[in-house]
Amino acid sequence: MLRFARILGAAAVAVCVVLAAALADVPQIVNYQGRLTTPAGSAVADGPYLIQFRIYDAAIGGTVLWDNAYRTVIVTDGLFSYSLGDSVALPSNLFEDTARWLGIKVGVDSEIAPRTKLISVPYAYQALRVDSAQYASEAAGVLPGSIGATEISSSEVQLRVEETCPSGYYISQINEDGSVVCIKDSLGGGVTDHGELSGLGDDDHPQYLHTTIDDTVFSKITFGDSTMKICSDRVIIGNNNCSEGGTALLLVKRDVDLGDLKGIVSDVETDNAAATGVYGKAEVSSAGASVGVQGRAIGGSSAYGIVGDAYNASNDNYAGKFYSDVDIDGTLSKSGGSFRIDHPLDPENKYLQHSFVESPDMMNIYNGNAVLDAEGRAVVELPEYFGALNREFRYQLTCIGGYAPVYISEEISGNVFAIAGGVPSMKVSWQVTGVRHDKWSEANRIQVEVEKRPDERGLYRHPELYGFGIEKHVDHDLLKDIREESAK
Repeated sequence: MLRFARILGAAAVAVCVVLAAALADVPQIVNYQGRLTTPAGSAVADGPYLIQFRIYDAAIGGTVLWDNAYRTVIVTDGLFSYSLGDSVALPSNLFEDTARWLGIKVGVDSEIAPRTKLISVPYAYQALRVDSAQYASEAAGVLPGSIGATEISSSEVQLRVEETCPSGYYISQINEDGSVVCIKDSLGGGVTDHGELSGLGDDDHPQYLHTTIDDTVFSKITFGDSTMKICSDRVIIGNNNCSEGGTALLLVKRDVDLGDLKGIVSDVETDNAAATGVYGKAEVSSAGASVGVQGRAIGGSSAYGIVGDAYNASNDNYAGKFYSDVDIDGTLSKSGGSFRIDHPLDPENKYLQHSFVESPDMMNIYNGNAVLDAEGRAVVELPEYFGALNREFRYQLTCIGGYAPVYISEEISGNVFAIAGGVPSMKVSWQVTGVRHDKWSEANRIQVEVEKRPDERGLYRHPELYGFGIEKHVDHDLLKDIREESAK
């Protein structure tokens, strides 16, 4: 079916939905196709968009029966396609009732209204054959677990199983003579045999050897004075409360609201001491590098190895603080820069700060003082690497203690330039600048004016300076996620 809907005045969506019934060889997915347009009806700009898909039991309000969370969907010429059930599986009983509606939300806009009612599609005709004898004769096999003791009548079926499996094993095959083949139960709750684990005696705790860890087997494990709680969406050490709030030594959580998988979420709260959310330490006694904390991001519309945010502090707010040198193997982009030191004249009470010198060119500066010889000349030697590093030279000369028409008599050649036009013994201050042309700078030349990407247009790096809130930040989704998590 085809439906057009307005999204908070920001875009219109043309929707095409194909539902595949959850039967034998039928794809258990919902193929969603649509077109994003502006209010004027033209296609939106190409690029990635965050789209949320939900299935409800009512056209308005109701209960969310399935949530695919936000997913990044690539839009080209306004058109896009996404397979529901590919990332988050559709529950097997989702369509037991015919009253189901699909809800769609793009970015921070409101959900599309009205919702799309899901109706039958060609694959659903398979259901007409399920209860027929013909379908039963064509079946390739019986699903494991579909026939139990209650479905077998001893008066109608001859029982010839003459053996059983020990605890922790299950029957995988019944032979013609009634004997059975047993396989260790690694998925259904069996206990690992002590004899296969070195160092464990019969008095050890077999429940800790269970091969499947879930909230029914390990609801709480005690480690000294701390506990570990395994919940439906998180593992917590130091707090046995599965709900939001509280503190924990370690929290590993899947954030279902944003569709993001967080490897480790550390939530530390305190009222009377300093707190460290994540602390990394590495010590190497022999040769080799030690890394305290390492971050790596691969893929996506944007990739950030480490993201830091700081706000609402009573004093300084720093997303990162370093107590030794920082090595950046790439280009540093910033809104401003400065140095900050203890004030030389009042180091106990003041700081001295200077702003960086900026230039549209990748410029290097060299300077010094030269004393002219008896002919009013001087030869200045620059470093040996100067010519290999720089091009496009510019000069400045200033006489000290008097005036003379000094000038550059010989431009830089072989890392040397000459000054003339002065008087004997006059001091001349000189400055030379050059534009880098080493291999790295040539391959990574800074573009002075850059068009914003389509998904960044209308957004700002510092929206507060233009009278907007965080929703207008170019990284609003990322910052909103961080700050909402910090506020919990």
